[in-house]
Amino acid sequence: YLRPAMEAENSLVLVALEGELVVGYSYSFIVEPSSLNKRERYGNIHDMFITTQYRRKGIANIMFSEITNWFHSNNINRVELDVITQNQGASSFWEKLGFKDLNRTLYRQI
Repeated sequence: YLRPAMEAENSLVLVALEGELVVGYSYSFIVEPSSLNKRERYGNIHDMFITTQYRRKGIANIMFSEITNWFHSNNINRVELDVITQNQGASSFWEKLGFKDLNRTLYRQI
């Protein structure tokens, strides 16, 4: 899943380590305009995960800063991401960084 992203020029994969232990990672990429997507290029934070015992230690903030710097270096001025509504911790984290609702995804089990 992440190997192609690690090798692509339009994506950034970060790994947080505590010694040799992986305690978190993030995967971000640049979305190019298409015939269906008339918007300008923008960045997408696809994944950011920190293991439970390492949360609230500033790791996600450091990752977000690195991601933002990478987007800026690629002339990206807009960032989007999806967060599961029931994940209050993640929702709160992103809202504190200034993210707001853009659209809503509805679902139904069938």
